[in-house]
Amino acid sequence: MTTTSNLLKTVLTMVIILFLTNIVTAQQIPKDSVINCVDTNNLKQGLWVYYYDTLQTKVACIGKYTDGKRQGVWTEYYRNGNKKSSITYVNNVPFGYAQLFYENGNVSEQGTWNRIGWVGEYKFFYSNGKIAKELNYDENTLRSGQQRYYSENGKITMSGYWEGGLAQGLVAEYYDSGNLRCESQFKHGKINGIAKEYYESGSLKAEIVYNNGIYDAVSSKTYHDKGKEIVVADNNSNKKPEKKLEEKSEQTVLATFTGTGYHKIYTLDKKLEREGDFIRGVLQNGKRYYYNSKGDLIKVAVYENGRIVRIIEK
Repeated sequence: MTTTSNLLKTVLTMVIILFLTNIVTAQQIPKDSVINCVDTNNLKQGLWVYYYDTLQTKVACIGKYTDGKRQGVWTEYYRNGNKKSSITYVNNVPFGYAQLFYENGNVSEQGTWNRIGWVGEYKFFYSNGKIAKELNYDENTLRSGQQRYYSENGKITMSGYWEGGLAQGLVAEYYDSGNLRCESQFKHGKINGIAKEYYESGSLKAEIVYNNGIYDAVSSKTYHDKGKEIVVADNNSNKKPEKKLEEKSEQTVLATFTGTGYHKIYTLDKKLEREGDFIRGVLQNGKRYYYNSKGDLIKVAVYENGRIVRIIEK
């Protein structure tokens, strides 16, 4: 009895799948259409349908040709029948509105494609359907205008203005909670002036000074979460900022380090790994130490303005 029941379930499942496949195929191909034709010059003309299988039950792609060139909207499908992409063609080149999809059916990207890239408004989505990016491009496919990024919970994570592919003016970053994390001024793609970083509570965490993209450690300041300054910089001095007791200037590498200011970072076996001036966990001016498997120091990398400028072999 059990064997018969299982057999009936299997047959019923196959019938349902075949029925749904026929429905999908019928929706994709207009009724009474003549498909897959070539002219006397062997050029593809009219509606063409490509299939995943030789029995022609699973449509892979459908669209129209004119004199062997793709024209109008071409649609690709996943094997499950959901759309994979919908792209507008002009003379065999993607040109016009386009949409890309996740296999679950949700849109992944949408916008206008101009031969080599996106132009105008462009949107990118998470697989759950929520917006991830809202970007704008100029006619040269360079990012221009307002740009916004979002987390999967729908909160904005970054916003700013771009011109000709470069950040220009105020760029703001946010915590997952939606509270302001950092705001920076950009000029022709380079950070310039005072960048302000905030604790999630909203109090000022740091004022980081840049001169045309170059970090000014002396002029930068870091604050306690209650507002008290913990790094004091003398604008008329070339010395490193003095560290107050409130600053946590030494840390063991146990998790991702995101500190700003002067810090020393140690490995789990208490060896100095990095020291110098940091911005959000990135070493700007200072040194990084490398050890062999025995724990012996083998080389030191010297950083200036976030780049390695010299390697000292030991």
